[in-house]
Amino acid sequence: MSAVELSRREKMLAHCAPIREERVDDRALRMALHRARKTEAFAIQQDFDKAATALVQAIPIPQEITDWIPTDTFIAPTRRAWKKYAQNPAFLATGIAVLVIAIITIFQLMERMNRFPGEPTARRLLTTASSTHAMLLDPVKTDAGALGDFFFRRSAIQKRERRANFPAGAQLNRSTGPAW
Repeated sequence: MSAVELSRREKMLAHCAPIREERVDDRALRMALHRARKTEAFAIQQDFDKAATALVQAIPIPQEITDWIPTDTFIAPTRRAWKKYAQNPAFLATGIAVLVIAIITIFQLMERMNRFPGEPTARRLLTTASSTHAMLLDPVKTDAGALGDFFFRRSAIQKRERRANFPAGAQLNRSTGPAW
């Protein structure tokens, strides 16, 4: 084996190495073990640890202790995989809710980008124009600006409240009062 010099940190991590050859989750420990396997001292320590483990496991446990402490107490539970977490209904519901919120937000953002600054005015003009009878528009011969003023006046008149003593067909005129 080659003489590899380990740093102080790598030496401390190598002392924490598992006895069995199993996958190590910690990246720093995994890198330290990779470098330490090239040293003779680490191989000697691993051999000693394996022999000590075999010796300890060969010692029988007295019956009083097995009755007092159950054997499953010392077994660490296995880590749940991310797939198991993903199948949890609470996580599924949360994920679906976040997805729906994201879709709605994107939809509203796209809708807002398609609007233009004069949209409320244009909508009001179109609503007034659709409620106007065709015979009122036939004799009108004027430019578009004056037509806009006509629609604005008409919508303002429709919004005023009619007094109870006025007949249903009476029109309101701001300057002269009711036109019979």
